Amino acid sequence: MVIIDSDVLLLAFAYPKDERQKTNQKFLEAIQTALPATTIYNVMETLGQLSFNLSTDQLNQWQDWMANAHNLESPYAVYAPAGSATLRRNLHNTAVTHRPRMGRPPSSRSA
Repeated sequence: MVIIDSDVLLLAFAYPKDERQKTNQKFLEAIQTALPATTIYNVMETLGQLSFNLSTDQLNQWQDWMANAHNLESPYAVYAPAGSATLRRNLHNTAVTHRPRMGRPPSSRSA
């Protein structure tokens, strides 16, 4: 398993013209066979940064364009406080069994 930090995700989704994009893309493609994952903290940080340019609907569909685009799994702690069953279930469901295409979040202007 390879854990991806939020800076890699932010570069992939928010900075398509960055000079490091080609290297970042190669890295994301190379780790597809190594069970790529990210933490819920990285998901929250990435969504927080992207929230300035995305609609509420786009943010609520993060699994479609972030987790699925990179075949990410989001491991979570075994113990969680009462009432967190929905969060645990949603995080567990981010794991996908196919190799989806790389993608970017939908443009907020088209929403």
